[in-house]
Amino acid sequence: IIIYSLFFPFGENTVINCLKYLAYFAIFFLVFRRLFNQEIMIDIYVISMTLIFLYLFIFYIYAYFFPENLSDYRIYGSYLNQNNVFEKRTEWQYAILGFFSVIPLNQPDSDLNIFGLPRMFGFSPEPGFYSVFLVPALFLALSQKRVFSSIILFIACLFSASALFYLILLLAIILFMIPKNLVANLYYLLIFILFFLITNLDIFLSFIIGLNFGSGRGETYYSVALGTIQALYSGDTRPEDAGNYSGVLNFYFDLGYLGLAGYVLFVGAFLRFITKNGDIFLNLAYISAVLFAVRSGEMLPPILLFIISLVLTKIEVKEADQEEKIYSEVGIEKT
Repeated sequence: IIIYSLFFPFGENTVINCLKYLAYFAIFFLVFRRLFNQEIMIDIYVISMTLIFLYLFIFYIYAYFFPENLSDYRIYGSYLNQNNVFEKRTEWQYAILGFFSVIPLNQPDSDLNIFGLPRMFGFSPEPGFYSVFLVPALFLALSQKRVFSSIILFIACLFSASALFYLILLLAIILFMIPKNLVANLYYLLIFILFFLITNLDIFLSFIIGLNFGSGRGETYYSVALGTIQALYSGDTRPEDAGNYSGVLNFYFDLGYLGLAGYVLFVGAFLRFITKNGDIFLNLAYISAVLFAVRSGEMLPPILLFIISLVLTKIEVKEADQEEKIYSEVGIEKT
């Protein structure tokens, strides 16, 4: 993206994007790949997300039974910088309990989770952003064989995640049924299948799986995906309208069709690498991080780079263990 922005300027934010992704490049290699390249960092991330959910869940229950007390903890704009995310999300009015737990004061009755309860915002301005941290952590916990953390994080995902999480679970079932070598060699076909599932999410959730959330999240994702495709095809959508569709459209306005195609190739190539060298849970951690990141205006946000770094760390540890096992079997001491 940095090189592309330098030599093929496209959007009006070319210089800003170049500097931004240059910073992301430094963060990835100088921070994540140096300081988070030990397997224990995966455990710290998984355990942290587990404990944070348990902490936040206490205030979620309190807010559910005592909603009349939330106004005492309301966030007012005068306390915040105008660029603060809680100030920008004008459709919500927020309360923060325990200095950490975000509770909306005006959450609509239609925005419910699978239990028929309000979706959990966690520590974020909306539940989808909280899910970006939760869902990859769940699959990393499964990869680490942490049973307790996996159970807690799965429950956390049920409380906060949208229909996209259930799409990922459906994808997990499909991946378990397809041989690993076939997935690795047909990763572009997998991207096509995934794209098909996204564009028909409401059909899969309502008719095949038989789940009815009543919140219209499947229809929302269907509209977003369909609107993005139509906007890319027609080319008459303005950059300021991109937020009504998805981050894919933002990326198109920043880098054009060539940049968008390059991003898809990057996603597919790295997916193939993980499939060949990792396990299915690492695959799902990466896929979930990509899918949730696509909903934002960033195509390679720091949280996605962080998950990629942890996935690479797990693969490196796995390969080192296999190499050490081979050395021990032949009686050679590794130095």
